[in-house]
Amino acid sequence: RMYWSIEWRPAAKLIKVSRAPESREWVDGLDGTDTSNQGFDVESKDSIGFSFGVVATAQVEEENVAKFLYIYSGRQLEVIMDAEIRNHIQAILSDVATKYTLDEIDIMKQEAITEVRAIVIPYFAERGITITNIGLKGGLWY
Repeated sequence: RMYWSIEWRPAAKLIKVSRAPESREWVDGLDGTDTSNQGFDVESKDSIGFSFGVVATAQVEEENVAKFLYIYSGRQLEVIMDAEIRNHIQAILSDVATKYTLDEIDIMKQEAITEVRAIVIPYFAERGITITNIGLKGGLWY
């Protein structure tokens, strides 16, 4: 071979992963992360629609970086929060809300956020994302 016909191939690749915490406020109105209405729309057992506001913070811990990269292939954490994590929360809130009538909403709020935490936090921990908090924000919008 001549020197001009050599093909160089790198032996390693450096991928940077931001481990800074990302927070999201998904609410209706201008107080959230995005100015569009991002509240979680659900429906009660008696078919009355209302909306929750939810806040969440997540980060990638150092020991989970490889797992995070393997599953999410370099996607940014804020994108994953606004898509996949948000969709999981929406599904759980919807399921819980349909069990209660509008008169029982005050009982339902605590059960809903408890169930969200019990399902979402371990699910994303297995995928390399540490969710440090999830909570309700503001009141309910009918």
